[in-house]
Amino acid sequence: EKYPPETISLADTYDYVMRKEDIDKIFGYSVKMCWGWDEQKISPPLGYGNGLMVWPYRSSIHFMQDQCLRTDQKSVPNLGKLFDEYHHNITSKLLWWKDLVAPRAKLRARMWEGFEIYVGLNKKLRKMPNHTDGMILIGDAAGLESTELCDGVPAAWYSAEIAAQVAIEAIKANDVSKAFLKKYDDKIKAHSIIQWSIKGRNRYNLRIAQQEHDIKKLKKYIHQGWGVRLVDTFYHAVHEAAPCLCKRRSNDNNKMD
Repeated sequence: EKYPPETISLADTYDYVMRKEDIDKIFGYSVKMCWGWDEQKISPPLGYGNGLMVWPYRSSIHFMQDQCLRTDQKSVPNLGKLFDEYHHNITSKLLWWKDLVAPRAKLRARMWEGFEIYVGLNKKLRKMPNHTDGMILIGDAAGLESTELCDGVPAAWYSAEIAAQVAIEAIKANDVSKAFLKKYDDKIKAHSIIQWSIKGRNRYNLRIAQQEHDIKKLKKYIHQGWGVRLVDTFYHAVHEAAPCLCKRRSNDNNKMD
């Protein structure tokens, strides 16, 4: 069984070369978050992808936007055409980019990559196997992409560590059967931070704000998903995980002594 296309996103990434001094001046020590209605055609539809992100890295910046492979049950969008349109509109109409970035950036490469984005919101998909005889899946492959932050790195770290611990136990017990490796699945389901990360619905719900053209709902979902409310929900997830983390740290220190 495969993940359905509406839970998978295709990322379109432009790699620009830019002087580090310009990057620091334009992008340094700042976070810019902008939101717009779908009819502006500056980024993928609200709730159907990760919109647009610009990541600076040393002497380059990465302009990335992604959209779900399907936005309804009837048709598959022409993503190549749509991405070109989004990119043209935002780079030619957004003055911040047009005046500050464009004159200083040179395109080096364009890349495409697919990844799962909304698997965690589907109870049936969450039950798909993440282990079998002699094998454990981690990170995005196990459907652990953050549904709101669209970041797979933290869950990949956590799940990789859990997988390593279970694998060590399995090797010591000389048992790599599916039944033994179920410990991994149990630990993933009990991990409060991972479960918090893959079940957030605010990015998904942006489509509701768009459908109703409701600015109050748009602001509500943004506040809950990326504003102060995010800190509150994340705190509760960390608070639940804290006893396990502290116990593990104590055990590690005892081993060092």
